[in-house]
Amino acid sequence: MKTPHFSLLIVLISSIGLLSPLAHAKKQPDWIDGPSKEYPSKEYFLGVGAASTEKGVLSQQRELAENRARAEIAKIFQVEVQTRTEEFTQLSSERPSGKKMNKTSYASFVDAISTATASVLESVQLTDHYTHTKDKTLYALAVLHRPKGMALVQRHRDQAKSRAASKTEAANEAVNSGNIFLALKYLNEALKHSREADAYSTEWAVLSPGGFTGHEWDSITVAIEDQIIKLSQKIRFQVAIGGSGEKIKRNVLKALTEAGYRLSTDPASAEASFSYLLEGETDVVEKGDLYVGTYQALMAQASLDMTVKNLQNQEIVGQVNFAANGNGKTPEAATAEALRQLGNQIEKNLILRLTGLGD
Repeated sequence: MKTPHFSLLIVLISSIGLLSPLAHAKKQPDWIDGPSKEYPSKEYFLGVGAASTEKGVLSQQRELAENRARAEIAKIFQVEVQTRTEEFTQLSSERPSGKKMNKTSYASFVDAISTATASVLESVQLTDHYTHTKDKTLYALAVLHRPKGMALVQRHRDQAKSRAASKTEAANEAVNSGNIFLALKYLNEALKHSREADAYSTEWAVLSPGGFTGHEWDSITVAIEDQIIKLSQKIRFQVAIGGSGEKIKRNVLKALTEAGYRLSTDPASAEASFSYLLEGETDVVEKGDLYVGTYQALMAQASLDMTVKNLQNQEIVGQVNFAANGNGKTPEAATAEALRQLGNQIEKNLILRLTGLGD
C-alpha cells in the first residue's frame, strides 16, 4: 500500500517533468521586433538577419541569417556615413576660403571614407540567435558597439593626423633646402593623411550618440591645401616640346595650369620665385600588326622624354618619361590614337611625376 507521502512525491516529480520544457523554452527577444533593452541604441547599432528553417541544414540556415544580419548593420551604418559625408562636404564649401573640394580631393576623401567604414565594420559581432518554431524562422543579431568603434576611430584618426604633421614638417625642411618639388611631394602625402583623418572624423560623428560638430574636421586639410597652392604659385614653367608634339604640349600646359603652376606666358608669373624649363621631344614609332580574332590593326607607340631644368642655376633637376600605345586601321589612325593616349597619361600623371623629383 502506498503512503500519502509517496503519492505526493510522485505527483511532484510528474509536475516537474511537465514544466521542464517550459522552463527551458527561450522567450522571443525584443531585438527581433524593435528596440532592445540589452542593446540600447545609444550604445549599439543593431542588424537583424533571418533565414527559413525549412530549407537546408542548420549550419547553412545559421550562416545565411548571420550574413544577412551583418549586411543589415552595414547598410544602416553606411547610410549614416553617407549623410555625414554630404554634411561635411558642404561644410568644406562654407569654410573661410570659400572653396569646395576639387575632383581629386573629393575622390581621395571618398576613398578614405570607404576604407574607414570597412575598418569600423570589422568590429561587428554576432551576439544572439533565436528560432521561431511557429514561423519556422531562424534569427541572428549583429551588433556594433559604439564605444568600441569610437575608440578604434580615435586611434586611427590620431595616427593619420600624426603622419600628416610629420610629412608637413618634412615639406618645410625641403623648402628651406630649396628642393621645391620634394616639398610638394611631402605636402601631397600630408594632404592624403589629413583626408584620412577627416574620414575618421566622419565615422566618429556617426558612432557618437551626441554627434560631432565638425569644428576640427577639415581644418588641417585646409591649411595643407593652402600651403600647396601658395607653393605651386611660386613656380613658373617654360615648356618646349619638339617633334610631333604640339598637341602633347597642350596636354602638358593643361596639367600644369590645373595644378596651380604658373606659365612663363602668364604676366603674373613674374612674381614666381622658382623658374623651370620642361624640355623634351615627342617620338612615334610603328610597332607592327595587331590581330584579335578576325580584327587586324596597326600598332604605334608614342613617347615623350622631358628634362626638368632649374633656370636659376641651369642644373638638371630630373627627367620625366611617358609612353603610350595606340592602334588603328591606318598608320595615321594608329599614330593619332597613340598620341591621344599619351596626352591622357600626361594630364593624369605629370604632376605626380614632378612632385617625386629630388626624392
